[in-house]
Amino acid sequence: MPAGIEARIAKRGPMRTRIDFVLLLSILLAGHGTAIAQHAKIARDLEGKDPASSVDIIVQFRDGPDATQHQKIFARGGKLRNELGMVKAAAYRIPAGVVEELANDPDVVYISPDRPVRGALNFSVPAVNGNVAAKLGVTGAGVGVAIIDSGGYQRPGRAG
Repeated sequence: MPAGIEARIAKRGPMRTRIDFVLLLSILLAGHGTAIAQHAKIARDLEGKDPASSVDIIVQFRDGPDATQHQKIFARGGKLRNELGMVKAAAYRIPAGVVEELANDPDVVYISPDRPVRGALNFSVPAVNGNVAAKLGVTGAGVGVAIIDSGGYQRPGRAG
C-alpha cells in the first residue's frame, strides 16, 4: 500500500475510510444505472425490442392527436391504426428503432404497447346479485332487453 494512503487511513480512521469508499461506490453505481435507464415516457414492455421490427403502440399526446402529430409519426415510418381522442391518444404501428426518438418530442406524454384486452366477467354476476337470482331460479327467460343509444358516437355494427 502506498505510504500516502496508510497515512490517510491512520489520520481518518479505518471506519471513515470505509464510509468514504461505500459512498464513492454508491455514486459510481447510481451514475451507471442512470446511463442505461429506460426513458421515462416509454413503457418498460417496449424495452429490448428489435429496432428493425415493427411495434403496435399507443401514443398519448399533451393536447390530443391532430394532423401535425400524425405527420411526425408518418415521417418516422409509422402508420395510423386508430384515433383514441377521448384519451388524447392514437394507436400506431411504428418501427421499434424510432420509439425513443418519438418519446423525446415534448408533445408526447407517454408511449405504451397496444396490448390485447379481454373482457373479464368474473365480478359481473356478484355485482348485480346474479348469484341470488340464480338461487331463486330466475333465469332471465322471456325478458326483453332494450339498448338506448344517444347516437353521439357511431359504433360499427350498430347502424340503423
